[in-house]
Amino acid sequence: MNLVVRMYERIELILLGGIRLMDLLHEDTRKLFFKYLLPSISATLVTSIYVLADTIMIGKGVGPRGIAALNLILPVFNLFFGTGLLLGVGGAVSHVYS
Repeated sequence: MNLVVRMYERIELILLGGIRLMDLLHEDTRKLFFKYLLPSISATLVTSIYVLADTIMIGKGVGPRGIAALNLILPVFNLFFGTGLLLGVGGAVSHVYS
């Protein structure tokens, strides 16, 4: 029986183009956490650098009023970013389980 399961897993891996899927329900939680930690931190860091670069450009180009306007609009940007993340991840999970 174990041989049949191994053959099925090997065939499934070949059909998926060599991409090994992670079983989020049965794999070690600590291992999964650290596997997703670096991409998550990297994405947050890139977004922060993007906002910092915008602040510098607007500060040099427009001045203090531009910085004030940017500080007023940044929460709206975060709201759009969070909503996009919510819909993207939720849609992906919904697509996988359908």
